[in-house]
Amino acid sequence: MYAQAPQVPIVVLTGLDDETLAVKAVQEGTQDYLIKSQVEINLLVRAMRYAIERKRAEEALQRSQEQLHQGEKMKALGTLVAGVAHEINNPINLIMFNIPLLKKIWHDFQPVLKEHADREIDSRYGGLPYDFIEENLSQLLSDMEMAASRVAKIVTDLKNFARQSDVADKKPIQINMAVKNAMRLASTTLRKSGIHLKLNLGNNLPLMEANLQSIEQIVLNLIINAIEAINHDRGRVVVATGFQQKDKRIFISISDNGRGIDPSISDKLFDPFVTDRQTEGGTGLGLSITYKLVEAHDGEITFQSEKGKGTTFTVFFPTKLREKAAKILVVDDEASFRNLLTEALATDRPWLVDEACNGVEACIKLGTYRPDVLILDIFMPEMDGVEVCRTIKRERELSDIKVIITTGFPSHPEAFEGMVAADEAMALVFHQAEAAAPTDYNVLLTGESGTGKEMLARIIHTLSNRLDSPFLAVNMAASSKALFEDDFFGHTKGAYTGALTEKKGFFEVAQGGILFLDEITELEPALQGKLLRVIQEKELYRLGSTQVRNVNVRIIAATNRDIEKAVRKGLFRGDLFYRLNMFHIHIPPLRERKKDILPLAHHFLRKHAKKNQKEIDSLAPDLAERLLEYPFPGNVRELENIIASAVLWQKGRVLSLSSAHGLQSFSRPGRSQTDELLTLAEVEERHIRRILEITDGNRTRAAKILGIGLRTLQRKLKALDRPV
Repeated sequence: MYAQAPQVPIVVLTGLDDETLAVKAVQEGTQDYLIKSQVEINLLVRAMRYAIERKRAEEALQRSQEQLHQGEKMKALGTLVAGVAHEINNPINLIMFNIPLLKKIWHDFQPVLKEHADREIDSRYGGLPYDFIEENLSQLLSDMEMAASRVAKIVTDLKNFARQSDVADKKPIQINMAVKNAMRLASTTLRKSGIHLKLNLGNNLPLMEANLQSIEQIVLNLIINAIEAINHDRGRVVVATGFQQKDKRIFISISDNGRGIDPSISDKLFDPFVTDRQTEGGTGLGLSITYKLVEAHDGEITFQSEKGKGTTFTVFFPTKLREKAAKILVVDDEASFRNLLTEALATDRPWLVDEACNGVEACIKLGTYRPDVLILDIFMPEMDGVEVCRTIKRERELSDIKVIITTGFPSHPEAFEGMVAADEAMALVFHQAEAAAPTDYNVLLTGESGTGKEMLARIIHTLSNRLDSPFLAVNMAASSKALFEDDFFGHTKGAYTGALTEKKGFFEVAQGGILFLDEITELEPALQGKLLRVIQEKELYRLGSTQVRNVNVRIIAATNRDIEKAVRKGLFRGDLFYRLNMFHIHIPPLRERKKDILPLAHHFLRKHAKKNQKEIDSLAPDLAERLLEYPFPGNVRELENIIASAVLWQKGRVLSLSSAHGLQSFSRPGRSQTDELLTLAEVEERHIRRILEITDGNRTRAAKILGIGLRTLQRKLKALDRPV
């Protein structure tokens, strides 16, 4: 009950001879009564105030009753949802827990099963042929894991709804990312409906403190509501985002050209179980849940609707981020280093510091908000730093995040002096080499010709405990079938005609050290079994001898082919592959690590200029640009050959494009004739900006590439219309 409004004394007015009639006259706006004096007017005003106060009190009571009724329904709904979520949760958790175990079992058991299948004519397991299992099982397990993850997310959403507050975990998020995620979730429904969707996303919107999943749910609910409101074949839904400068609020609007909202329910639209679509199976919960989520974010939801012409829902959210506070995400699998760095950053300035223990968790967090800086350990299990960087580059809205590599250099840089690299991909290769070196595992190096596989093998030898023992490189493509056993196992005196002295084979020559088998896939299948036996048994017999000789050799094999494909086709023995592939390192081609091209070019320039006693200091700008555009099918080896040849032809101190004959016939991709119609100033400005972009804004390096002094570059930058 509410306190009754105080009675307003009403005297008998001229023409109003009853108090009840006076109040009624005010409430109904009756103007048939004659009011003559100021006193009568004052009394009438008092009567009006009383009527207004009473009406407000009645409306407040009605709202309170409606909210209480809505709260009871939401509480009952929450109890129901919580029960359903609980029943689903336990079996889903069991599935989610066991799928990784099944994947691990399959990974460990596959080599054994493969060997068994190779020996059997008709190898079937559980009624299925081995080839089918090998080809499909990993994908089937991944599909199961993905499906279970989706169900687990639904359960989480149900549990969140059942709680009093489901948005406690708020973080800075991009509203546009939430909208895009919701669009992906609604894509199937949109395709089936045939409705045209238009996106108008605002640019440079501020971040907001929110629960990403809740905002996605708000957008998804409103999109589905819009789709269901359209009852014709010319349906259109427009989703827009923007920022209200006056109120400092972000907004999302979802408009449709459907039937509009029935005026009879417009004042109760956000109540649970209220719908005008009972005949279509509507539950009336979508907008109620949306209202609850918006309210939990201190937001506001409004709508405008016209019967038969459509509806627009607009949701407003406040922005509550700390001003000028940079957001930093620290990613490292070593908890001690991660905690130390996080504490140091937090005490230095009021940074918004978050952390992730591996690459997978980092990518999940990057889907929630966008940090200004990513401090990233490049060598991590599961998902390494290079893959995280690639993921960031694929997302347009994340591509400008500044990345700081915390372990971008190897622990033993002196061992890598022969390899010049600036790209993150090669940092990973170096770390893998460091990890493999102190072990006795055989190593398989893969990569295109010219990427530096033999040099990396020598680095592993340098870092290993076999440094004082031999390193022997053998090209398997040059090994003939007739001489294979003699070359690898050796012979005794008199073993065959012409064997005048005994001879050690490659295995004995490399005893205690490393035997590098280059182009291992070129070895004929008939000889692969002989090589496997020595690697497996660690013993051999010289030709013409029955004496067993023990072998203590570590194998590093290399190939420029898809060795796993060769195994599947029966061109390479699977058991030999498993013996060699104890530690796998892939060297990416030069075209996939553009940051390495110019440092390598300068390295080769210094090397060959010194070798040929020439004074050549730098690369000409046009040569540097052409090198960055060239695909380098021959990789690092081809780059060195181009520079070495150009050094021989060059007469001045700057290595020019005209001297690099290997690049003369290369046609630049994507250029039209009109692209070349630029003024000299435009060409210079464009080239300066390109070199600065390549050098990450390092003016000293840029000036060196451009072949000008630092002060000259600074003057040119100052003269440009726009700052660089």
